Amino acid sequence: MDLAEAAKPTNLGDLVGLDSLVSDVGTWVDDWPQALLFHGPPGTGKTSAAHVIARTLLKDWFNDMNFIESNASDDRGIDFVRVGLKSTMRSKPLGTPRKIILLDEADGLTPQAQDAMRQLIEKYSGNAMLILTCNELEKIRPAIRSRCSVYSFKPVSPQAGADRLQFILPNMDAQVEYEGKILNAQLTRLVKAMNGDLRACLMFLDSIDLEDLN
Repeated sequence: MDLAEAAKPTNLGDLVGLDSLVSDVGTWVDDWPQALLFHGPPGTGKTSAAHVIARTLLKDWFNDMNFIESNASDDRGIDFVRVGLKSTMRSKPLGTPRKIILLDEADGLTPQAQDAMRQLIEKYSGNAMLILTCNELEKIRPAIRSRCSVYSFKPVSPQAGADRLQFILPNMDAQVEYEGKILNAQLTRLVKAMNGDLRACLMFLDSIDLEDLN
């Protein structure tokens, strides 16, 4: 079992260290933001949070037609925005007022592509809400930032990360031989060693015999 995959958050309560974002989502039921921008180091949960928010807002209408995911670093140029993204944003959602489009690694878009995307946000925000993620906020054009609700994702604290890991591990794959209590102090040291990157912690734990932590 891939622990990192199995432990992905599925609801707002699973999002660690994002109290401001979680609180704001509760006010968006009838009034979604025009666009969201999540920035922070890799492994801090930006993409996972986008999935949780999409599920929360779309509810029963969460499907491949209403939630579209793309990695912007794969298609950096203006043609991607003018053709692919424009076509997706201008088409109507199914069963819900707006669809949600996730553009991961939006800091990989060229300046020209970002300028074109700004125009699409202005024109088609009634059809679609964009969620952009990036590692480097300064690579996102100010005109894009000003049209987004911006949230900073930071590495989790060692204690918060350890608490989350201790909750996750006993609920994982039954094939993993696991007995005894995982010591919180050991998990705290692990989170600290991984600089608050829970994905890296889970990948490490997936590579060892969990009994070694007892």
